[in-house]
Amino acid sequence: MTYHLVDRSPWPIAMSFAVLGGALAVAGWITHRSTSLFPLAIAIFLFIVWWRDIIREAIGGYHTTTVQRGILIGFLLF
Repeated sequence: MTYHLVDRSPWPIAMSFAVLGGALAVAGWITHRSTSLFPLAIAIFLFIVWWRDIIREAIGGYHTTTVQRGILIGFLLF
């Protein structure tokens, strides 16, 4: 098999809610309606945990040469 099929992950949906909460927290902080940036801290934490899983996957040898090239092209296009 030349491609690695990833398992289901809770991080995309959790991160989407965390980013929404973080954006609302920053908006509240800017308009002085709220002083709590805790949702933004949660978003940063989830981002770190999600990338930790991606790095573990890469180090675990799941990525073939074809997959590595696809990841590189995706990063370059992004």
